[in-house]
Amino acid sequence: MGSKKYLLGACAAAVIGLVSGCGGDVEGTAAPKSSAPAAGAPASTAASDQAAPSEHNADDVKFAQRLLPHHEQAVVISRLAFERSADPEVTALARRIHDARGPEMKQLMALLQGWGEPVAPPDHGDSIGHGDFGLLSEEELQGLEQASGAEFDREWLRLMTEHHEGAVEIAELELRDGVDSLAKLFAQNAVDGQTAELAELRSLAAG
Repeated sequence: MGSKKYLLGACAAAVIGLVSGCGGDVEGTAAPKSSAPAAGAPASTAASDQAAPSEHNADDVKFAQRLLPHHEQAVVISRLAFERSADPEVTALARRIHDARGPEMKQLMALLQGWGEPVAPPDHGDSIGHGDFGLLSEEELQGLEQASGAEFDREWLRLMTEHHEGAVEIAELELRDGVDSLAKLFAQNAVDGQTAELAELRSLAAG
């Protein structure tokens, strides 16, 4: 449990740092597929239709609070490939994963802010830690940091595959149990995007 709290706390702090360091309002940040609606935006998209506050439930909150630290760790794992991978295709995929997670994290932060909910559960009862939804342990991260070349690429692909499978599971739980339409839109985008990345990860792992 102590490791679990540490992982969530560190990730939550990093999420706040990333959001504040990117400049601009969270709600007004553009994203590839969807974003939290900006004031005065036209009501021509599904996201814009959610400009007014909508009902949400505990599962919507858990979705955002779980996926935020999960995405933050994906950024950390991706950055390791920039320095340690021997395969240009692995490095290119890591870059795309890295660049996609930042806007998604801002979307999730905007949801929680709009609901008046904290980044992390106050009692850590719904925290995610080692083994939950593919989240890597400190030992696994240290192993990646110490590996290089082809050995690094094999382990990176394996662990990132498990990590993506966990993210898809988090999103699918939201699609099943959540009620907020914007949160469910983000969840569907997560399923679609990470399923496509999973196909690339598995293809690279198969050689």
